[in-house]
Formats: sequence, structure tokens, C-alpha cells
Amino acid sequence: MRKTLLLTFFALIAFTAGAWAKGELNGVFTINAAGDRILFSKGNLQQVNGTWQFAEHQYDYFGTNQYSDHYDWFAYNGYSAPSDGTSWYILSQAEWAYLFESRTVTNTLSEGALYSKATIGGTYKGVIVFPDNYTHPNGTDFTGNCNNPTEAYSSTVSLEGWALMEAAGCVFLPAAGYSTSPGQVNQAAIYQSTTLPRSGYCNTPGFYIDYMAMTDESKTSTGVAVRYVKKYELTQDANGYYLLGSVQDWDDFAALINNGTNTAANAKMIADIDLGDDQTYISPTWHGDYSNRHYHGTFDGQGHTLTVHYSSSNAFHTPFSQTSGATIKNLHVAGTLTSTSSDATHMSGLISNSAGNDVIQNVWVSADITSGGSGWIECGAFIGCNNCGSSTITDCLFTGSLKTTSGYYNGCFVGYVHSGSTSTSNCLSTGTFELTGSPNYVAVGTVTNSYVKQHTGTIPSSMQVTTDQLADGTTTAALNNGRTGDDAVWVQQGSQPMLKTFALQQDADGYYEIGSVQDWKNFAEMVNNGTNTAANAKMTADIDLGDDQTYISPTWHGDNSPLHYHGTFDGQGHTLTVHYNSSNLFHTPFSQTSGATIKNLHVAGTITSTWSGAASHMSGLISNSAGSDVIQNVWVSVDISGGVGERLDWGAFVGCNNCGNTTITDCLFTGSITNTGTRNGCLAGLVYQGSVTTSNCLSTGTFNFDSSSSTVSVGTMTNCYIKTHPASIPSSMQVTDAQLSNGTTTAALQNGRSEEIWVQDPVTYQPVLKMFANDFNYTVPASGVGSFSSKAKVQLPDGLTAYYCKEYDSSKGIITAVPLDNNVIPANTGVLIRGEAGAYTLSATNATAATVEDNALVAVTEATHVDATSGQYTNFMLSSGKFIKIAASSDPNVKMPANKAYLQLALGFTTSKEFTLLWDEDPTAIKFESSEVLKSESIYDLQGRKVTNPEKGRLYIINGKVVKY
Repeated sequence: MRKTLLLTFFALIAFTAGAWAKGELNGVFTINAAGDRILFSKGNLQQVNGTWQFAEHQYDYFGTNQYSDHYDWFAYNGYSAPSDGTSWYILSQAEWAYLFESRTVTNTLSEGALYSKATIGGTYKGVIVFPDNYTHPNGTDFTGNCNNPTEAYSSTVSLEGWALMEAAGCVFLPAAGYSTSPGQVNQAAIYQSTTLPRSGYCNTPGFYIDYMAMTDESKTSTGVAVRYVKKYELTQDANGYYLLGSVQDWDDFAALINNGTNTAANAKMIADIDLGDDQTYISPTWHGDYSNRHYHGTFDGQGHTLTVHYSSSNAFHTPFSQTSGATIKNLHVAGTLTSTSSDATHMSGLISNSAGNDVIQNVWVSADITSGGSGWIECGAFIGCNNCGSSTITDCLFTGSLKTTSGYYNGCFVGYVHSGSTSTSNCLSTGTFELTGSPNYVAVGTVTNSYVKQHTGTIPSSMQVTTDQLADGTTTAALNNGRTGDDAVWVQQGSQPMLKTFALQQDADGYYEIGSVQDWKNFAEMVNNGTNTAANAKMTADIDLGDDQTYISPTWHGDNSPLHYHGTFDGQGHTLTVHYNSSNLFHTPFSQTSGATIKNLHVAGTITSTWSGAASHMSGLISNSAGSDVIQNVWVSVDISGGVGERLDWGAFVGCNNCGNTTITDCLFTGSITNTGTRNGCLAGLVYQGSVTTSNCLSTGTFNFDSSSSTVSVGTMTNCYIKTHPASIPSSMQVTDAQLSNGTTTAALQNGRSEEIWVQDPVTYQPVLKMFANDFNYTVPASGVGSFSSKAKVQLPDGLTAYYCKEYDSSKGIITAVPLDNNVIPANTGVLIRGEAGAYTLSATNATAATVEDNALVAVTEATHVDATSGQYTNFMLSSGKFIKIAASSDPNVKMPANKAYLQLALGFTTSKEFTLLWDEDPTAIKFESSEVLKSESIYDLQGRKVTNPEKGRLYIINGKVVKY
């Protein structure tokens, strides 16, 4: 069906502020001495085609570009600050000043650092603001100075590095410009405050190339940037449970208890929490037996992990130090707890002093606990000392370690019972105990149906458990104690019993589901101890290992060994981020493999080798392929470095192929390899014996080693392409930047296959495996129509239709809009996208696109200055559902944003500055003799003829619209 749109003069509609997009960042910032804290909105406020919204990215800004009715500055052209009726508000000048000058912060990047003037991605200048509690993430490439107001944005971080910092809570305020000075865009910014020294002015924070100021007085009508905030506070569910999902949430919940506000507060964890260097613990002060000032609420971990790194001279510093009548359940405590106290100390992985009738249920402690310095140390896995009351420990697991350097009265599950009683049932300890002094008892309190593998004290025979009993399911059955099916609490996981709440889950096909750091560790343990080296797994979420150094199958067992990993690992399009830094010979994610299949996986991060031996085999995936492995649809973006040995066999996916026939198919390398050794390859490092066959693969990564000690074509390589390498690249494999960006390489890698495997990424314009392609986020404005273009071919989702525009027919006064077949937009083609207002996802595709000829829409795939006229054409931009004539400007900094399109019409066709789009929803194309048909006092039929006696039920043109009479 052909549709037409008509251009005519219509008055510009008045601006209407729509509901703008919601969304806050997770960093928490204190804004005054009273301790009030806020969350920032996810981006600056922008007005887009008559709709207020937050920018998609924190670094986004329109700057001086006012194309398509886009504004960064709320007051520009007289607009007033909008409100969406929620809790968003703007900071006062004093609050801005406190944020930048007076806060007390914990910052692992730079002690006390509040901000850094920085450039993100080599392009976006502005100020990074650090949250109150900031743990700088591993893997980011941030470099530069902090708290320096004269810095010229010299701190730098890549877009990838910024994504990690943003996730850790950082805020970025872009240099969006101010007033009407084009030269200030991406150089300076003034941000709105609510402090009004006089009418039409406000005291604002501002930052510039060489200084910052917190008391600038600015005239708002000339334009200032806006960043909204909302008050931060713990949220509660319908049952009054506080919901904890971040370090800040943990700190705030602890404050409720520790300052006496609500010592009976209930809480649920809604995500894993790693406290990093944060030393906050609950109820650290002893108030006597049965005191209601100790914590006595219910804490439900809901299967999540609380990772602590406590190191303190405080006598009590366990997660829940003093409890009286508390219930703690479904919680995993990991990490380390180290006491340097010289006083009497009660330590555990959970509670220091149980001071009255506590319940501990379904808790797993894997933390390493160290205590010493006093002759009186009472330590256990879950309770240090039971001071009074009857506390119970049921269905709990200890797999960590407990070490004391002095003292006595250390137990296993409980350290010591001062008074009252403890009852422990259906519990297991496979942890290690290294205890100094005596006596040290195992069965402290009443212990029933509980088992201990190792302890320095004498283990009663009824509690002793062997490695075989742990591995063969005997202990798991005993711990379940007759509970079966859905009632079972314990399951067998590899060679160990595990609480079902924390165990690896298997799908209907027997694949282990890996969705967290702990899942990765559990799966690795199963493979590494030889229990199931053929275990299959699927990732169900992205996983960032942080500092964890766990990798699969790290030990060499010889060629084709069944002790190497030989299952199927399906990443399902997820990312495994590693930060390996080790002197171990092999420390890649899958170090030794024999007959494994690894597919659909993205490996990111860093791998650093400090191995000093004669040889090492390294890559971003496998160290040694020891027998017929399959690597398929894998993307490695890891930066690999180090190595001081003479023979370093390093490659992108395989370090050394020791035997068998290994295949690498449809894989991408975008990382880097830096070393000083010999025998380095590209996709594979070395074939020692057997063979490696590589096909349909691409490397755009960088390789930093001696060209004389490296080679490109390791094994047999077919239809593979390499951008750069120290060794000579065969001409058939060499690929240029132009071939990468124009889709030539993508087509070659796709290699004529109907299934989409390689696509041109719509964001980076580089070849990428379809599974890992970026989505293009597109917002249809309130008018229901927007312009679009891209260097890559994209597929529209259901609900959107794309049109190109045929040349204007001046003899008939019409523009014809033609819908695209299959809703596939060709690369470098200007289109109109029509649909309900809202956010949509456009995806990369190789599907056949319609042939577009005589298109009056011009693609803008990079930010471009567009003149009012081009040759024989007048240029129009889309704004609020209208085409408006582009104003003449000699300033080259005034640019139309990327991924837009503008309309070209023949010179002299009209003197009008604005045109409305009129869409024909009737199957018959509308043709008008002239724009006179749109006069409001006239009625026309669909052929453009004036009608004096319209018939009821038929379609007519009335007031410029197609309506049923």
C-alpha cells in the first residue's frame, strides 16, 4: 500500500511538556551537614520534539545544536523548568557546594576524592562525581587526577571503563555549554540550582576548562543545564521488610540498628552485596544479656551472598555482632574477617555474641576467619559466644577457615556457651580449623545429626565424616534426615553436600545454570576436583568475577586426559568478565580442555601473567587445547599481558594446541596481547601437535610483541581476517578500516549463510557476531514520527513502520511516503519512523532491504553541519511532527545529531517555513492539485476535488485531515 504525506503551512503548535522518562543511578551522595542523601537522574534533562526526558547516557548533550527541537537548557527560548509530578527536584547552590567541597567520602581510587574533571571515550568532557562510598572497579582504564578544579578534563577513561565506574555509582555531568555561546559546548557548563538571588537569575555551580565555581550567578533565560535528583532512602516491601541490594543499603540498615532507631527491623536481600573495604557491621556494641538494643529482627538473605572484608581491632566485628532474639536465614557469608584486637574476642562468620534466643537457619559461611592477640578468644563458624538464652542452628554449612593465634574455647559451629544453651542440628563443616591453645571443642552445646570433616579438637565418631562419604551422597542423605523431594534441604553437588538454596541448579537437559560468581566457583570446583569434568553448563546472566581468581581445569594432566574439562559450556550470549593476575602457569578461564565445546560466550576484562618459568600458554579462553575442542561464536575482548619466559605461546583463543583436531569457528577478537616471548600467534598461539582449523573469524585487536617471534596463520585458516599483527598478514586475510566500517568484511564473514551470524553493529559500525550486537535504542517522539539513519542495516520491531520520501512533485503539490518492505532500513538511508510514542529497540540485521530510489530524505550518520540550502534544494528538519526550514548559520559547530535525516525540496517551491505531515490511511494514494485543499472551509474527496454535498460514511479531506464524514 502506498501512502502519501502532504506538506502545508500550519502554525507551530505550542510546546507541551509530556511525561519524561524515569530512572535513577545507584550512587548515593550526601548534600548537607544534616546527612541528607540523594540519587541522581540517569542523564541531563532534555527537551526532545516537545517532550521532556532524561538523556539516554550521562555523557549525552545536544549543546548548541537545536535541530529537531532538541534542547539541553531548560530555560532556552523562555521555557520553564518542568515537573513530572514525582519526587525529582533540583539542588540548591549550597547543596551543590557541599557535594563538591564538603562531603566525607570513602574512595579506593584516591583517598577523599570527590570529583575528577575528565574526558570519556576520547570525546565527552565534563566532571565525574564519586559517590560517598566508592570502590573503584577492576578492569577500568581510568587515569588522571582528582579534586583539581584547574584540570583541563585531562583525566581519561574509555566508554567501556566508564560503564564500570557508572555501575559502581559514579555520576558524570557533561560540559553541555551555557548561554548562547557555541564555543562553550563540550568545554564548560553551568548547572541549574534553586537558589534565586533575584528574579530570572540563579546561583549555579559551573565548571570550565581551567577552573570550577560554586557561586556563579546566571541568567536562566539564556540557558543552563539541568540535572534532577531525588531523595535516597531505604525502601520497604508490603510487609515492612527493608530491601537491601547495595553497599549503601547495608550501611543504612545497619544505621537503623546501631543508632537505636529500630533494632527489630526486618530485612530481605534482593541482590548479592560485596562490601569491599566497607567496615560496617550490625549491632557492634555489647549491651548485656537479652538487651533489646541488640539486633532482634528477621534477616532473610533470600539465597544471596554478603561478601565482607573486615579487618579491625574492634573486639566484635562480625556481620551481626550482637543479637538477642534475631532470626538470620537463607544467607551466604563470604570473604574474610580478621581481628587485630588485643582484648577478649568473640568471632565467627555471622554472630559474635548471641545474647538471647537467636535462630540461625539455612546459612552458609565460606568466609576465612582469623582471630588472635588475646588469651581469651572464643570462635566458631556461626556463633562466637552464646551468652544466654537458647539459640538454635539448623541446616547450616561451613566451608571456610578459622584460624586463631592465641586463646582457647574455640569450637566448630559455636565457640563457647557462657550461659544458656545452643542446639545445632543437620549441619555440616568441611572447613579447616587451625586453632592455638586449648581446650578446643567440636560439639559445643547440643549437637544432633551434624558432621565435621576436620578440627583440631577431637571429633566424636558420630560426627566424623570422610571424603568418600561426602562425595558418594551418604552425608547428603544423612543431613536431609528423611526429607525428600521438595522437602529436601540438602543436595549433592559434585563431591560435596550443598544447601539446596545455594546449589547450582540444573535445567531439564542437565545443564548447570551459572548466573553468579558463586555459581562459577561452584562449577569450577566440581570440574577441578574431578567429580564431573564433563559437566555441561549454561550462563544465565553476565558475571564479573571481580578479584576472584577461580578458573576451570588449571592442572595439566597430559594429552586427551579425561581429567581436563570436556563438557559443553554455553554462554548464551552473556559476558564473563575476569581480572586474573597470577604467577600460575595456566590461568585462563578454561585452562586445560580435552574435547570441550565452548560457545556463545563473551570474555572481557584483563589477564596478567607474572609467571617467570621457561614457558607459558595463554589466551583469552584456553591455555592448552589438549584434544579436539570446539570453539564457536566466542568473542574475546580481554587485554592479556605479562610473561617473562623465553617461550610464550599466546593467542586470542588458544595458547597451545597440544593434540587432537581443534576447530575455531565464527569467533571475534577485539582485545590486546602484550608479551616479550616467542612463538606468539593471532587466533591460536602454537600447534604443538594435532591441528587447529579456524574459519570465518576476525581479529581487530592489537598485538604487541616482536614480529620475528610470531606468526599469523597458525594451523589452517579459511575466510579469516586480521586488521593488524606484528607478523606479515597474508593479503587474503588483510582487512582495512574502510572494509570493516562499510560492511564488506561483515558480508565476507557471513559467507552467504542464510542464518544471521555476523552483522554490522548499528552503534560501532564494525563487524560483530549477531549474538553480541548492540541494540540501537530509538525513541518515537510525542508526535508519533521521527527521522532516522544509520551506517548499518537495522530491523524495526513490531509496531514501527519506516518510510522514505519520493521527490516533491511541484506540479501537484505532494510528497509520497513509501513504506519499506520487511521494515528493514538500508544502511546510509534517511527514513521516517512512525508509531506510538515511546522507546523501541532497533537491531542489526543482514536481511534483504528494499531498494530505495529518488529519496528526498538525506541521511545524517555523523553529526553534521547542514546549511539552509544545498545546491538546488531547500533543507527542512523534522520537529514535533512538522518539517521546518533549517535556519541559516555560518557556525560550523551547529550540527545536526547523528542518526537523523532531513528533507530536501527544490528551491523556490514555497516560502513557507513549516509544513505538517498528512498521512493517508486509505489504500488509495492521495493526489492533490495544490495545497489549497487544506483550507479549513473546504471539503475535498480523495482525488483532491472540492465536494459541495458530501455523503455520510465516506472518506474526505476536512481541515487538512482524512476523516470519515
